[in-house]
Amino acid sequence: IVRINDGQIIHVSEGYPCSVHDKKLWDSWLNDYKDELLSSEVVAADKGYQGALRCYTLYKASKGLSLIKSQKQFNFRFGQCRCFVEQSIGRIKKFRIAKDVWRHSLAKHCMVVHVLCGLVNESLQEDPLRKANNFLYQ
Repeated sequence: IVRINDGQIIHVSEGYPCSVHDKKLWDSWLNDYKDELLSSEVVAADKGYQGALRCYTLYKASKGLSLIKSQKQFNFRFGQCRCFVEQSIGRIKKFRIAKDVWRHSLAKHCMVVHVLCGLVNESLQEDPLRKANNFLYQ
């Protein structure tokens, strides 16, 4: 989970030995850590989370109907916020741990990912994604 105003990684889930859908992981996290989010707080998510509780996703045009102006504006602002998430994840992928096949124990993978996210958070303090985050309030 990445904070959208500065790109800091605030939570990393444990590893799963098989394929598990993102929405199922989110529902599980929300049950376990519901006190971590404020009652008014929501999460900006991609299309894999459509229908999940407390998640905003992009508006999508349906067949034959285009988006109205307010939906397009929302999608534009939403994309600006999601940019922080993608750039933070991109910093993790520079180390290739998120791209390559892990050939060691799952316990070591979780530990390495947590350390790596700590390094990314430190690098974000030294070299922030953006100098000013006022684009959210325009």
